Amino acid sequence: MRHAMCVLVALISLACAGCDAFADTWPDRQHRTPPQMLADVVRWQQRVHVKQSTGQLAHECFTNVDLKAFEAADVPGEAATRIEKAADFRAVVSALRPLPRADLVAALHAARQIARPTWREMGYIDRQGRGQTEAGHTADLLIGAAIVGAFADALETPANDRR
Repeated sequence: MRHAMCVLVALISLACAGCDAFADTWPDRQHRTPPQMLADVVRWQQRVHVKQSTGQLAHECFTNVDLKAFEAADVPGEAATRIEKAADFRAVVSALRPLPRADLVAALHAARQIARPTWREMGYIDRQGRGQTEAGHTADLLIGAAIVGAFADALETPANDRR
């Protein structure tokens, strides 16, 4: 009975964590260019799904164990699927659509590369969380690729065919 209760508490915690992942509001688009809007969405989803790294202990950083669980749960794919259903997603797609092709490709490429720098790149462990572990950096890039992929797919589909 005690084991079943622990499992139930763990499942409820995971469900609540999933709700928290989208409880945050979309980034403000006011006074932002379309490429900035896209970059803001990528950074927002990275903050939501990739634990901030502020120290070397497992509870202080995004570890390789966290990365394996992150990939096994297809967190990037799930995040992209959730944002595609939002009206804000369509608003950002509409803002990106009129960009000249070269500018659009550049914006997509730049957004796909967004990730917090690794501590190795920085040369120190940043207790403020501005840097990331190697695993966290990889997770940031996976989120970026999934989010940008969702926008790229939407942009290749004519607006009136996308529902």
